[in-house]
Amino acid sequence: MTYNLFILTRPRWIRSKSCPIALENMLYYLTQLIAHPTNEHRILDAGGQEYIDYQTLFKRFMQTSGKYRPLIPLPIPIRLISIQFIKLITSVSPSITKSLIQGLQHNLPTNDQALKQLIPQNCLALMKQSNKRLFTRQCHQ
Repeated sequence: MTYNLFILTRPRWIRSKSCPIALENMLYYLTQLIAHPTNEHRILDAGGQEYIDYQTLFKRFMQTSGKYRPLIPLPIPIRLISIQFIKLITSVSPSITKSLIQGLQHNLPTNDQALKQLIPQNCLALMKQSNKRLFTRQCHQ
């Protein structure tokens, strides 16, 4: 969104926190799980090193990319706008978009100790994730 839009609307969930994980780290976890079969049901959380809100995440990405975009608050129900807006700029279905946006309204701390014990790896720091994505994007343009 930071690359394609000149102004970013600031939905209410922008202060919700999560633990962003690099795609490279997530793919490593997923491919390594094959080597750890089990007969029991289990839920494993995966997360990055930082517990951070989306506003800070946007600001860091803009700083890293050099693409400043004002974050403008809108006093109307953003959920409805967000679903229609994301429908315009992506191919994600409205039902999936609605579920994703509803999930963003909550803080999502990660309890990833079980996964880290099962599959140890060094997770990329948030700024390294951003720099790597920026490099990849610039190389493919």
